[in-house]
Amino acid sequence: MPKTQPRSKPFLTFKHTVDMQVYLPEFEPLDSLKFLDYRRFEKGTHKVEVGFVLGGCCRKLVRAIVTKGMVTAFEVERCKESKPASPGMTAMLKEARQRILAKAGKWQPVPLADIAKVSAIDLLAEAGCFTVCDESVIFCYTCCIDLYGFHCTLWTTFPIVPPRNR
Repeated sequence: MPKTQPRSKPFLTFKHTVDMQVYLPEFEPLDSLKFLDYRRFEKGTHKVEVGFVLGGCCRKLVRAIVTKGMVTAFEVERCKESKPASPGMTAMLKEARQRILAKAGKWQPVPLADIAKVSAIDLLAEAGCFTVCDESVIFCYTCCIDLYGFHCTLWTTFPIVPPRNR
């Protein structure tokens, strides 16, 4: 069953086959970040849990990819309910991602110790998670990208009432 989400101001809008609205989900940093021994991550490559993306089907765990103490990228865990995007939807999602990256700017690696100071917009743009809605803003998809492409979950801005069997 799709989840319901509140409406808010879109991060950006663009025209695909219909007018699309793009929203950035909320990011919830982990409280444990302030207790990390950052010096431990100054050598080698590590994955460090930094928070959750909220929206869609579940809270999605976000890990920072840390190389020699610098956060170089992020990866986001998939929800069990998420599905791969269709080829047609993938084209629209790629366009949305390009527009998000153009608006947010190119990711610059930051020291892991400074991860709490990174804006949620920059983090979410680099992590590749966003919500797209059609012009009616009734049906929306929260999507994230990984090595295998986009995976999405459907949600609505109103409760869906299934029809009664007669």
